[in-house]
Amino acid sequence: MSLPTIVGHEIQRRRLKHLLHAGKLPTALIFAGIPGIGKVLAAKELIRTLFCEQQAQPETAPYGGCGSCRNCQIFDAGNQPDFYLIDCLDKETWNIESLRGLLYSLNLRAFSGASRVVLINNAEHLSLQAANALLKALEEPRPSTHFFLVTSNCSRLPRTLVSRCQVWFFDALKPSEIALILQSQTDTSAALSGPIEEIAFLADGTMDNIGAISSNLSDWRDLQKTLEGIFKGDIDTAQSAALQLSRDRDSLRDKLKLMRIYARQRMRETEDRSRRSRWAACVANLLESERFIFERNLNAQYLLSSLFLSLAAHPGLETFTTLTNSDTLLSRHFE
Repeated sequence: MSLPTIVGHEIQRRRLKHLLHAGKLPTALIFAGIPGIGKVLAAKELIRTLFCEQQAQPETAPYGGCGSCRNCQIFDAGNQPDFYLIDCLDKETWNIESLRGLLYSLNLRAFSGASRVVLINNAEHLSLQAANALLKALEEPRPSTHFFLVTSNCSRLPRTLVSRCQVWFFDALKPSEIALILQSQTDTSAALSGPIEEIAFLADGTMDNIGAISSNLSDWRDLQKTLEGIFKGDIDTAQSAALQLSRDRDSLRDKLKLMRIYARQRMRETEDRSRRSRWAACVANLLESERFIFERNLNAQYLLSSLFLSLAAHPGLETFTTLTNSDTLLSRHFE
């Protein structure tokens, strides 16, 4: 099975290609960015290039591999013996002992006689023992051995481990890029229950949860109407929306995200400074309200009421922005 066509990340991929063709590819790289943006695909594209038989002539070798040589075909089939894929979330298959066994096998001669590559996905879930074992391998790298660590949260990796790697940050996908990916996936696009452009916008830069977004488009449209009504000063809508949303805690996080996407869109589109400030405050308040509700277990209805009333900017009501007034908001809650 050949690699899917990668959409986006042109700058990172171009620079990686330059490093590879210049013979300056580091032993260890970290690919960091939010989930669902193609970091693993970008890593596999580079890894496939390393194994490609045409890499013997890097000036003319296609980046991503030729796809037709024996090594490329073996890699595409998932049978490349010198490629090791670790998913740190798969606790049944990978643990500290299996990692130590893998690292020991790297001391042996490569089957293909060329590169040996280890790809560690969800690297932020490496145990401390595993990270220390990996660190030792990075401190004494073997020739033609490469490590790729893919993570959605680079800050959760030990600093000593990060210091031994070259870190590459990957951006969120643009709505146009997500739409292009969906259009190329005929099975996925056929199952969508709404316009691809609308779903791509709601995806918020990632391919994760596309199905859930598609099945909840009606919620998105209802939330749009709710926020617009509140913005125009509808206090009754503000209070009733806070009550209804707080009753369904299971879906609340997703709905907060949808509201945040819409508020950010309105903030960018609005030219009036005061209106833009209100939408910007709404984005900040939605972020902080999510943290207060799910991390501090504060009253969701109270927080949402404060948020919506602030957006309404009703005369006589104080507008708060949690980035600067979160202490005030908390003190109100405990009064």
